[in-house]
Amino acid sequence: MTRFSCFLLAFILLLAGCGRFTPPVEPIPTEVTPPDGDGVGSSSQNVFEYPLFGGIDDLLAGDGWVRIGWETASDNDFEPEELSYRVYLALDSGHQDFSIPDLEISSDSNVAFIEGLANGTAIHAVVRAVDPLGNEDPNEVEWAATPNPVRYVNHATSPVGGNGLTPETAFSSMGQAVGESIPLEGVNFHVSAGLYLENVFLFSGMFLYGGFDASFAPDARNGELNLTQFASLFSTDLVILSPGHLLTGIDSISLSGQGIVESGVVAVETWARITNCQIFDVTIHGVEFRSDFFDGDTVDGTLRGCVIEGCGGEGVVIDGIGNILIDNNQIRSNLNEGIESQWIRSGFEQESRIEITRNIIRDNGDEGIDLDCA
Repeated sequence: MTRFSCFLLAFILLLAGCGRFTPPVEPIPTEVTPPDGDGVGSSSQNVFEYPLFGGIDDLLAGDGWVRIGWETASDNDFEPEELSYRVYLALDSGHQDFSIPDLEISSDSNVAFIEGLANGTAIHAVVRAVDPLGNEDPNEVEWAATPNPVRYVNHATSPVGGNGLTPETAFSSMGQAVGESIPLEGVNFHVSAGLYLENVFLFSGMFLYGGFDASFAPDARNGELNLTQFASLFSTDLVILSPGHLLTGIDSISLSGQGIVESGVVAVETWARITNCQIFDVTIHGVEFRSDFFDGDTVDGTLRGCVIEGCGGEGVVIDGIGNILIDNNQIRSNLNEGIESQWIRSGFEQESRIEITRNIIRDNGDEGIDLDCA
């Protein structure tokens, strides 16, 4: 009798428990306000004879053109409206001729729009500020971009029928845009504001520029006002920059991990540019630069003007043979190191170079910077 009573009691409890059970609901990503902030820029308490200027802070590429932007310089002896700017261009990194500017811009503009450029050829640009006496600031802040055909992406358009050739016929998703653009040697995706629930895989030569409104006018582009945000329902890496020798990257987009995705951006054996982005709340790495040392492969990358915050692992990870510039970012409040190398290597007649400048690295759970070399 006792055994039967115990069995009956257990059966009743089981039924009661089943009645109260509710299956867990998978989280659905929503648009999240990204963290703000930037790096050190051109801040200084020193006195200089030349203007104080942080150089280029935006470079947008289109079909045969580039648009270069910068913040106004300051000077100890002259007002901002008395300063002008000189633009220097080169086809190879570090080869600008600073004795002959390619373009001079008056003080009433913080933009240089350059047309008639060859598609598929990367442009390396430096802008310097000049005072009325001809004193020119010495910054060498270089940005690269590649003019290429443009394909437009707007999440608000119809998912069928778009070809991406005009703002009116924009693709509705990055997946569609990438798939249709694979035959191109290179492409610049201009992406309007909105929440895109998808992972992004960019082939070599593909570049994603966010921050556009529905008009896609270059002068109206603003990554803060026109938030272009990507999130995902899946735990895989949110953005992958695939191997190749052509410039590939992202600019002015927000990557919201929302505690779901593993890494924000993974750049594998490529030439990567990751600029003016917010990368936050991923479960592992904010940004990972990686190459296969044993095959002698390399990864080249620029990480600039970004905020990387709240990662479950490291903010930035470098592994392999790398030529990496980490400049003017905020890397903060990540669970482990702010910047870590899981072995920076040299070999196979290749050398690694890691340059870390003008960053604010704070409140990380482990070291701010931890570089291991082999």
